[in-house]
Amino acid sequence: MCLSVTSEEARVGHRPAPDLELFWGKSSSGGAAWLPVLAHLRDTASVIGHVADTLVPAGLRDRVAGRLGEASWRDAMVLAALAHDVGKVSVYFQPKVPELYARVRDAGFTGDPPQADLTAAPHPLVGALTLADWLRARAGRRVPRRTLRGWRAVVGGHHGVFPSDAALERVRTLLDREPAPWSQARHRMLDQLVDDHGIGDREIAALAAVPWEDRDVVTVTGALIAADWVASSETAFPYDLQAVPPAVRAERGRAAVDLGGRWRPGDGDATTFARRFGLPAGSVVRPVQAAAVRAATELDGPGMLVIENETGAGKTEAALAAAEILARRLDLDGLFFAQPTRVTSDAMYDRVRTWLTTGDPSASVSLILAHGKAELHGSYAAGWLSAQAADPTCICDDGDPAAPGVEATAWFRGRRTALLASVVVGTIDQLLVAALRSRHLAMRHAGLAGKVVVVDEVHAADSFMQRYLHRALEWLGAYGSPVILLSATLPRGQREALVAAYHRGLTGSDGPPPAVPDDTGYPRLTAVSASGVRVTVPGTDGRPRFTRIDFRDGDLPEMAATVRDLTGDGGCVGVVCSTVSRAQELYRLVTATGDVAAGEVVLLHSRFPAGRRARIEADLVAALGRRGPGTRPRRLIVISTQIIEQGLDLDLDALVSDIAPVDLIIQRIGRVHRHRDLGVTRPPDLATPRVLVFGAGVPDESAPPPVFPAGVAAVYGDSRLLAGALLLGRVARTRGGVTSPDDVAALVDLAYSGVPDVPEAWRERWDRARREEDERDERRRHRADALLIPPPGGGTLDRWSSTMSVADESVGAAQVRDADDGPEVVLVRRAGDRIRPLAGLTAADVPVDGPVPDDTARDLARCTVRLPAWVVRGRDGIRELEQDAVASWARSRWLRGCQALVLGEDLTRRLGDRVLRYDDTLGLVVGTEPGGGAGMGP
Repeated sequence: MCLSVTSEEARVGHRPAPDLELFWGKSSSGGAAWLPVLAHLRDTASVIGHVADTLVPAGLRDRVAGRLGEASWRDAMVLAALAHDVGKVSVYFQPKVPELYARVRDAGFTGDPPQADLTAAPHPLVGALTLADWLRARAGRRVPRRTLRGWRAVVGGHHGVFPSDAALERVRTLLDREPAPWSQARHRMLDQLVDDHGIGDREIAALAAVPWEDRDVVTVTGALIAADWVASSETAFPYDLQAVPPAVRAERGRAAVDLGGRWRPGDGDATTFARRFGLPAGSVVRPVQAAAVRAATELDGPGMLVIENETGAGKTEAALAAAEILARRLDLDGLFFAQPTRVTSDAMYDRVRTWLTTGDPSASVSLILAHGKAELHGSYAAGWLSAQAADPTCICDDGDPAAPGVEATAWFRGRRTALLASVVVGTIDQLLVAALRSRHLAMRHAGLAGKVVVVDEVHAADSFMQRYLHRALEWLGAYGSPVILLSATLPRGQREALVAAYHRGLTGSDGPPPAVPDDTGYPRLTAVSASGVRVTVPGTDGRPRFTRIDFRDGDLPEMAATVRDLTGDGGCVGVVCSTVSRAQELYRLVTATGDVAAGEVVLLHSRFPAGRRARIEADLVAALGRRGPGTRPRRLIVISTQIIEQGLDLDLDALVSDIAPVDLIIQRIGRVHRHRDLGVTRPPDLATPRVLVFGAGVPDESAPPPVFPAGVAAVYGDSRLLAGALLLGRVARTRGGVTSPDDVAALVDLAYSGVPDVPEAWRERWDRARREEDERDERRRHRADALLIPPPGGGTLDRWSSTMSVADESVGAAQVRDADDGPEVVLVRRAGDRIRPLAGLTAADVPVDGPVPDDTARDLARCTVRLPAWVVRGRDGIRELEQDAVASWARSRWLRGCQALVLGEDLTRRLGDRVLRYDDTLGLVVGTEPGGGAGMGP
C-alpha cells in the first residue's frame, strides 16, 4: 500500500486567503530569508508519502492501517503532515522574529505576550490543541476521547516529546487569552490545506473516529518526524517559492533526499546456506540451523525464536537465514542485529555486509553500523568518508540514489535516524535505549518496528539491562516485529522472562505468561507465537567435545608460571583475567623472566586507545581466526580481559582463566579448539582441550569455601563465583571436565536455579552471598524502573520522556548499563607548550584555540579510552579532568563531545590521588606513583 501524492500536487495551486501566507514558519539571518508556515506544511505533505512508503515497510503499514477504523493510512499521514506546524500561527510564536512579526501585526493579528509565555506555549502543543478543536468542529459530533488523545500525541510529539495532559492544560490556559483572530486563522489554514489535498467531510469524519492505539501513534509520529526533517532541508526545499510551480518543487524535494535502498529478503532456505555464507564445498546445514529455518517457516504470524547452542556452532548463520524467512513472510524490509559491544558490532557488520551482497548483488541497501565509534571502523569508515562531505547529522545527500550496492546512506548517520536505515548492525544499547525515557523515542521505535530484530549473546545482559530488554521486547511484540535471540545457553528463569515479555506485548494480555516446556535438552530452540510456546531439541551435528577442567592453587605468579610451562613446546594459549589491572600485571610477570619473546605474548583489554585496540584484535583474528590469512604462530600467549569471550573468532589450544560464573566459563570453553574442522596442528600436550582455573584453589567441599581475589569478586559477586567453583569443581573431580553440548544446559540451570547439596562447610557464606546478590538485583531493578517507559497500551506515551532532557540523549547508552564506567577521554601528550596526539599518529600539533584539521581530529578520535569511574570519583578528579577541556573540539564532527586527557611529556598524569601512565604495550596504567603497579581497582 503506497501513499500517492499526485492528487495533492494537482490541487495545491489553489490560492489561500492572502493573510494565511503572512505567517512565517522558518527563517534565517534575522528574518532576511523566510518560509511561510503554509509552504512548509505543504512541503511536508508532499514528502510524507515518499518517506512513509520508504521507511515503514508494507507489512507494518498494513497492520497499522487495519487498526485505523474507517480512516485510510494515506489520509492519516497527510493530515498529520498538514497539521504538525499549524501551532506556529500563534501569538506565542510569531513574535520570536520581530522583523517578521511586524507585517503579521499590521494585518490585524495583534498581541504582545510577555517573553516567558513565548516558551510556555510551544508550537507542537498549540498545534495539538488546535487539531483537536478543529476535528470537533468539522466532525459535527462528539469525538471520542481516545481519538483526541491520539491526534494530540501525534502532532504534539513531533519534536520528540509526547505532551502530558498537564502540559496541554497549561497551554490551553494561554490560548484562552489569545485574541480570537489567531485561532480562527489556524482553523482556516487547516480548512484550506485539507481541501487542497482532497480530504473532504467523509474523510474528516473517519479521521475524527480513529481508535488510536499507542503503537500506531508511535509509528505515525516517527514517520511524521522524519518527513518534517526532510521537508526542513533548505537544500531540498529552498525558501524561494517563486522559482518553480508547487508540483515541481515537491518532486525536486523528494528527489534531493536519499533515503537509501531497502533490503529485499530472498528465500533464506537451507539450500542457499553454502552460497550465502561462503561455506567450504561439501558443507552441510547443521541441525540447529535447519531447525531455525523450519521454525521461521512454520511460525503462525509474528513471533520470537530463542536459539541456544554452543559457541562456534553457526548461530549467526541460523539467525540470518531465519530472519530472511520471517521478513519475507511478514512483508518487512529491515534487520537490526544487536551485539554486546562495539568490537563485536564491527565484526558482525562485515559479516552482514558480505551476506547482503551474496543475496542480491545488484540491490542497493542502506546498511548502517550504529555505535559511537562506527566511523572509525575500516570498511564502514571508507564508505562514511566517501559519502560524507558535510556534517554527519545532515539529512540530504545529492548522490545518485539508484547506484547499486550496500551503502551507509548519509541521511541515516545522524544519532536519531540510524535505526531507520534498512539494515543496522550495532550495540544492544541501541535496542535498550528504546525502553529508556528520552527524547525522539518515536524515531527509534519507528526504526525497530519494521525490522526483524536479532540479539546476539543475550545472556550477557545483567539484571539491570534485562529490565530494559524485557520492556523493549514487549514493544516489539506489540508492533508485531519478529525477534531472534541467540545465546550459548540461558538459565531457565531468564529464558522464561524473555518469552513472557515478548508474548505479553504480542498478545496484549496481562494474564499469566505461557508455559515454557521444561525440556533440559541442548541445543534448544524455543519458538514463541500468539498461540503459545514450542521447544525443539534439534540434536547436535555428531561432534560432542570434551574439555578437561583443572583447578589450580595460587594467583597471578602461579598463572604466569603455568602459561610459560604450557607453551614451552609451542602452542597458542589464551588467558582471561577479570580486570584490566590483573591482565596488565600478569603480562609483566609472564615477560619478566625473559624466556618469552616479545612477539610471543599479546595483551588485550579496554584501556588501549580505540585505534590501537582495533589493530591488536585484527592481528589476533588474522593469526587465530577461521578466515585469518596469516600463518598460525608456533607460540602465542594472549592475555586478555573478558573481551576475548565476546565475539572474537579465535581458536586457542588451551585456556587459563580467573574463576568466573559457570555460564562464562562455558562461553570461554568455546574458544578452545574452536575450529576443529580446519585440521589445526597442535602440540601433543595440548591435543585435548583444556581449561585451567585459578582464584578458587582446588574446591574442597569438606573445608571452608575459597576466598576469591578481591578484583574478581568485585566484578562477579560472591554468589555466582561460589556456584561456579562448586559445580565445576564437582565436574572436574567426578568426570574430569565438561562435555559440550551434553553438560551445558544442566550446569547453567543448576547454577542459577539452585545448586543441590550445598556443603555444610559452605552453607553460611553461601546463604549470605545469595541474600546479598538478591538485594543487589533488587536495587538494580529499582534504579532501572525509574527511567523505564511504560508497557504498550494505557495511553501513557506522555511518560516516555518526562524525566529526560536534551542533554541526556548523549548519555542514553550509559543509562541502560549498570557498569561502573567513567568518562571517555582522548589521550594527548604535552610537547613543550603544545599538545600532540600519541606517538605513532600524526606529528601535527593539536590546535587549542582554533579549529582542528579534519585528519588530525580523526586521528585523535582513535585515541579514546574510557576511564574507570573510581579514577575520577570525587570532585578533585573531575575538576582536574575538566581543566583539559578544549573548546574548539565542539566544532569538529570527530571530537564533538570528547574530553581531552593531557599526559605529560613522560606520558604520565595525576588525577586526584591516582597516577595514570600510558604505555604502548600495557595501555593506560592506573597506579599511585609514576611507574608504579597497575593496581588500585578493577
